[in-house]
Order: sequence, then structure tokens, then C-alpha cells
Amino acid sequence: MNHIPHAESDAKWFVQMFIKLFKEKYARGLTTKILIENVLSEIQKLYMGIVGTFTLPKYELPSASMVLIRNLDNGQVEVSRLGDCKAYYSTKGDEYSIFNEPKICALDNLILTKMKIAPISDDEIKSLLKKHRSLINTEDGYGALTIDSEGIKKCSNFIDKTVLNPQQNDRILLSTDGFSAVVDTYGYFSIGDLFGHSLVDIVEAIRKIEEDDSMLQKFPRFKKSDDASAIRLNY
Repeated sequence: MNHIPHAESDAKWFVQMFIKLFKEKYARGLTTKILIENVLSEIQKLYMGIVGTFTLPKYELPSASMVLIRNLDNGQVEVSRLGDCKAYYSTKGDEYSIFNEPKICALDNLILTKMKIAPISDDEIKSLLKKHRSLINTEDGYGALTIDSEGIKKCSNFIDKTVLNPQQNDRILLSTDGFSAVVDTYGYFSIGDLFGHSLVDIVEAIRKIEEDDSMLQKFPRFKKSDDASAIRLNY
């Protein structure tokens, strides 16, 4: 449900505001934890100023996942991840490390497993998704960017932070779940392929798979197409 006037969706407005404010505050040298908390608190004030209330159920408040990389002073890099975005780290040969959120994968798989066993109605899917969204930043749930006061306080506890020391020819790929679905859900590419093919070709392959399965029969999922974005860094 949308509450921001003239916005395509509350979720898109939230992401756009997060990116804008994050860029503005990034140069201040804050830690990732404090930076994210400051940005979310400011977005919360903006949202309340527009919507005029904060009594909405938790599942109706906008939320988002993120993955970011920051250069550290000693040549190392910090990869921080929250929600269902992923990071892949490719070192020598075919050695890969994957950084993801097992809890959100498990919750999604509960619904997808039901969908594979027998058809379930859209209303039932929405009900299950609302239940899962209500678990954001709780011990029984998963981490995500959100703007409810309790969620902002607990958000940093869920940030998966990894410090890497990339060497020459190492590569890092950051992606949304809609992009990583080409490996996890569709099985069309391997992790190695994500580093061996152009990102444009991979996205085109994803869109073709989604179009060929527009009725969601071969690959049960929550919607026909999802955001498929990725950034690849070569060292």
C-alpha cells in the first residue's frame, strides 16, 4: 500500500531517499552502523511529516535490503550487507565466498515450498508475506532497512559486515536477489558465470527466463519480474 503522494511506491521513495541521504552523509567519516542509523532516523522524520501518522502496521512501512562496499585506509575493503542482497567474492581459481542472509532465504523458502506442492491463492501469499515482513529486525526474523523506531535501533545488530583484503585479480560482485536468482532459483548460470559473462547479458537472460515463465509455473516466485541489479569490481 502506498502512502506517499505522487510517488510510484513508498518502497521506491524510501530507497531513493536512503541513497540520497547516504551519499550526503558518507563524506563525514562515520562508521557504517552510525551512518545507517542516522540516515534511517532522518527518513523516518520525513515519512512522518508526509504521511502524518506512524500507527501503520509494520508490514505496511517501507523497507529495503542493501549491500555496500567501503574502502578502508589499509587497502582492505568492508562489505556490509542487510536483507536479501548478496555479495560474491572471487579469489584465485574457482574459489568463491558468498555473503547472504540465511534467515530470509528460509522464510521465503517456506512459502515457495508450499507453492510447489500445491497452488495457493494470492491472498494466502500476501498474508504470509505480511507475517514475514512483521518479523523484520526481530530475533525470529531477518534484518532490513526500515523506519520504525524499534527497527532502526535493532537494524545494526543484523548488519553482516566482512572485511576483505583483495589481491590483484580478485573480484567482488554485489547483487540484488532478483539478479542472484539466475543462480539460486533458475539454475541458469553458476557463480563462476557471474564473473565470466557481462552483467548486461546476465540480466537479459534473467528477463527471458521470467518472460518464458510468465505464469510462474516452472519457477514459483512472488512476482513475474524482480529488480535485477549488480555491480562487479575487479582488483
